[in-house]
Order: sequence, then structure tokens, then C-alpha cells
Amino acid sequence: MPPHNLLTATFRSAQDAERAIDFLLQRGHRREAIDVRAGLARVGRGGVLLESMAVCGLLGLLAGAAAGAVKGIGTSIAVPGQAFIIIAGPIVFGAVGAGIGVLIGYLVGLLGGLVLPAGGRSPRLRTMAVSSMVCLAVASAALAVTAIGTSVALPNLGLVVPGPLVAGAAGAGVGAATGYLIGFLFGPVTSDAGGRTVVAVRPRDAEEAAEIRQRFRQLDGEDVADA
Repeated sequence: MPPHNLLTATFRSAQDAERAIDFLLQRGHRREAIDVRAGLARVGRGGVLLESMAVCGLLGLLAGAAAGAVKGIGTSIAVPGQAFIIIAGPIVFGAVGAGIGVLIGYLVGLLGGLVLPAGGRSPRLRTMAVSSMVCLAVASAALAVTAIGTSVALPNLGLVVPGPLVAGAAGAGVGAATGYLIGFLFGPVTSDAGGRTVVAVRPRDAEEAAEIRQRFRQLDGEDVADA
């Protein structure tokens, strides 16, 4: 029996498209055999850059402030020249951590925004990129702040590297890998960013084609037809 023609449908809602894909998967179709084309809204490069800088900067600030506050628990700072002014350590370290965190997050957002996909790319890849940037900024800022006041000796090179640099670099690697994995596992395969999503599959026979057409129409699929 010759293979059935490709069956396609267009969905306005990303949620409906996801349900259509789930229906096909439940019927035994492999995900790689399901063609998904998301009509993404175009996002300008400037908008992507500012968005990534704002998000990573804010999260870096929060992570740095939190890490600094925890590091300062049980300590206090005397203000030189002001004998009667003693500031709680968590406030001081939290403020310092916030500054370091926002700087790290801002730089991550700037560098990441330059390479982050704009509109028209795979939603899952974009989610993976954003998730990696965010986790990188948070982990790097938090670990860098907790390492304030430490240093790492590299005997073979005769170097002594500030602890925040080493911890921040380690946090960047761990954060990027974690964010990449999170984005891959939970990133959407469709997008609801102002565009429609086309789902296409090749039914096994005419009977299955009729059932798929019916389900696609129940999910408000438009232009349901054989390609």
C-alpha cells in the first residue's frame, strides 16, 4: 500500500498545537516524524539584547545580594571614623553582592544577547539559550560573592587568583550546563509569540487519516488538508 499523503493543520494557539502533537505521539508516531513549523513573531536584535540584559542583570543582582547576605550572617562592620555606627554584616555583604551580581548578570546578558536567536528560530533552542544565560548569571554571581576574601594558588604557574574569579567561573560552567539541560527538557516545541503553528504528519492509512483530521478540527485546527 503506498504511503498516505502528508496531513497538515494550522493552529492559532501553541497549546492546541502541543495537544495535537501529544495525540500523534500517543498513536505511536515518533516525534522526529512530526513536522512542526512555528510562525514566530519577529523580535528585533535590539529588543533581544535589552531583554536579556535586563533579565540577567536583575537575577544576578538578586542572587548576589542573597549570597552576600548569607555570607555576612553573624558578622558586623564598623564604619571608620564613626565609633558608634556598626552595620550588620548581612546588609554590607548583601549590598556588595548585589553590585557584583548585577555586573555579572549585565555582562552575561550583553554577551548572550548578541548571539541569542531573534525571531524565526526554534522555540526550544531559544528557551535553552535563555535558560543557560539565566542560570549562568545566577550561579556565577552567587558563587563569586561567597568567595569574597579568598584566593586560589596555582603552584605550577606561580599565580594567586582571587577566589571570586575562580568561583564565578566554576559557577558559570555549572549554571550554563544546568540551564541548557532545563531548557532542553522543558523548552516548548511550539511558540505562541504572535504566530501560528503548522503541524504535519504522514498517517499510516486512510482510516487513521480520518481520525487525525477529526482530532485536529476538535483542537481548532485550521486548513486541515492533505499536502
